[in-house]
Amino acid sequence: MSLVLYILVAVAIALVANLLWIYCDFRKYKKRFRILLLPILLISYTDSLSAQYIDHDCKVSFRWYDNQRGELKYQSNELTYHFIPNEKEWEIIIKNNSEEEAKINWKHTQLIINGRNCEIAITPKNGEGDVVSVKSQEEASCRIQLAADKKNKKIYDRKDIRKGNRKSISLILATGTNKQPKFFHTFDFVVTVN
Repeated sequence: MSLVLYILVAVAIALVANLLWIYCDFRKYKKRFRILLLPILLISYTDSLSAQYIDHDCKVSFRWYDNQRGELKYQSNELTYHFIPNEKEWEIIIKNNSEEEAKINWKHTQLIINGRNCEIAITPKNGEGDVVSVKSQEEASCRIQLAADKKNKKIYDRKDIRKGNRKSISLILATGTNKQPKFFHTFDFVVTVN
């Protein structure tokens, strides 16, 4: 479920609780209102189940796409994008679902953290070059790290996230198939406390 839906459900539950509170004299029926905590606990439990990926104490989830339990995966008609985040490096696996050959240009990949473009080092799997051709039903992958000259080479810091801060991370990939020209896909992530 999306965050907006959770907010709407929480507001509806709060309104119903307030109406019941007013309707019944709370001083007479104190023990009965403990059951109103049950829906709130249930919503918070289901929210924790919808987390995409848990890295120690950090929850990494899509901002705009549906979150699936335990993985960061987005599937389109032609390509499936699978992200495996870590505080120091992210692995990206792209599978070609179409009958046509797909092309991925790792050189044009960009990583934006809290609105700032970061210099990154990309390591394609199997020593592939900057532009990779992926045949039908095959996949290509790479690892993304911050550039070596940075003092703090972490994409996000667990200690900083535990203090209540959150990170906004955007990843821009240049992919396309023979049917479609090269297209820049943007994936927005939010890193919060689990």
